Formats: sequence, C-alpha cells, structure tokens
Amino acid sequence: DVQPSFEEIWAVGDNDNDVGMLTLADRAWVIDPKSPAVASLPGVREIARFDELTQSLSGQGLGHYLRTKFLNNPA
Repeated sequence: DVQPSFEEIWAVGDNDNDVGMLTLADRAWVIDPKSPAVASLPGVREIARFDELTQSLSGQGLGHYLRTKFLNNPA
C-alpha cells in the first residue's frame, strides 16, 4: 500500500465552507472572499483575482503552469 507524500499543502478558497481546508493548509489564499471570517483567518493571504496568485508564484514553476493551464497566458 503506497501512501502519497507531501512536502507542503496549499489551499485556495472564498467562503465559510473553506475554513477547515484553509486553516489546515501550509499556505492559503482567499480569492475575493464572500465572508469576512474567511478573509480574517490567520496566515491566509487575501487576493482579488486568480492572476494575483499566479503572479505571486511566478518564480516557483507552478505560477507558469497555472497561467498556461487556466489563463492561457504563458508570460
């Protein structure tokens, strides 16, 4: 039985139903939060748009992947 291994868990959410996921993640972002409680969670970074997340990850390889996969913007 092979168990997956993770170095770091990231989460992205926007509402109260995401609180558990965001608080358990190593790094968390809230995009255009629909709830003030979600926006005020400790350690959670608030962003207005998905492209802000990809820009903040630009030097980490994942930013390029997200931009090309979801935004069709390889720059």
